[in-house]
Amino acid sequence: MIRKSLYYASNPMDVSKFKEEYRNLKTCNFPVKYYTEKEINRKFSFPKAGALVTDNDAEINPYKHAHLLIEKAVSKGIRVYAKTKINGKILKENQTQLFTETGHTVHAQTVIFATGYEAQEEVKDKNAVILSSYAIANWRKGIQ
Repeated sequence: MIRKSLYYASNPMDVSKFKEEYRNLKTCNFPVKYYTEKEINRKFSFPKAGALVTDNDAEINPYKHAHLLIEKAVSKGIRVYAKTKINGKILKENQTQLFTETGHTVHAQTVIFATGYEAQEEVKDKNAVILSSYAIANWRKGIQ
């Protein structure tokens, strides 16, 4: 069974990024189609400005995947504070202080909030930016 995925532009301003992603995927011979707003309106029950449809997408166990990523980070020296409730923070250019509900303070130059989509709440802070969600690509020359 072929697994298809639809990835649509939530914002019309993102359409140029989708077209660029489409060109990049096509250049690497990935099975991808670009749907225009007209095609989306014809095929789906919701309007969007643009979308990518991909074939043969992978499916993973997100829980296991997240834990393996954390294990790898720890092996590289990253400190992980699991199940730690942060109730305050001071964000400066090269230093962050996080205050835990148990009265501890975490000092760091870089903080990664590994909370999934809940991290979008952090974007309300002008110093926090979601750079990307996690994606996996496995490409080998000659395999299509």
